[in-house]
Amino acid sequence: MRGKEPPLNPRVAAIKPRAMCLACRVEQKVEESYLASFRGLLPKPDFRASMPLRAVLCLPHLRKTLAVVGAEGRLFLAETTRAKLATFLHEVREYNRKHIWDFRAESKLPEEQIAWVRTIAFEVGENQSAGKESNSW
Repeated sequence: MRGKEPPLNPRVAAIKPRAMCLACRVEQKVEESYLASFRGLLPKPDFRASMPLRAVLCLPHLRKTLAVVGAEGRLFLAETTRAKLATFLHEVREYNRKHIWDFRAESKLPEEQIAWVRTIAFEVGENQSAGKESNSW
């Protein structure tokens, strides 16, 4: 549980935004729109079947989406996210294994070399392509 917030320094309070800027309002509207779309589309089996594994949401958007979809949608998102994280884990383990002296001669695949970056990007909501084309992770 969070404690009471300390009072703001008057200088900080002076620059704290009093209202959302135009870009923030647009961003909020787009996010509300995608959440409404997911809420309506996730119950449909044909939508879930067409959603590729690489389309897994980042953790911040996954949390927001899980809060608005039904149980079936939450289960689907949990399963697809688990599968994507299992891929990340496998690639990170391979990267680590190939850095052990006995396995140093094995070639290190590009996916393995950037797996740790992609995993962190998933956690913080950054683009997980890490130099690849968008949505190709």
